[in-house]
Amino acid sequence: MESQARDRLGSLHFVTRLLGRRGCRQHREEYDRLVQHLRDSAKKAEGSRATKNLLSYETLELIRQCGAARAAGNYQLTSELAKRCREAVREDLKERRAAVLAEATETRKSIRNASRDLRQSQDQD
Repeated sequence: MESQARDRLGSLHFVTRLLGRRGCRQHREEYDRLVQHLRDSAKKAEGSRATKNLLSYETLELIRQCGAARAAGNYQLTSELAKRCREAVREDLKERRAAVLAEATETRKSIRNASRDLRQSQDQD
């Protein structure tokens, strides 16, 4: 898929340069749409920073290992790692909820505001 996009991008660039500025508006627009699509896809592939802040390093590592096992076709290991991932995510979210509640009671804020403040402080770290 990536090589197809690269080939298409290269051919559109070639046609645009070959035709010059006039008469190639349609090609230029298609080229611009493709470039924007590639940028959006790259941004999505980076992953969500918010998700990374919610989960511990160990959980993220389990998720990576599960993906590697799935890619290798080892379905028994994938199943076992998926169970461990689900449990680790549950624990991480439980810890986060406890931290938000503790912050809210400590500062006498609403849970929503405490959650927002906690998220902002983690983003800065």
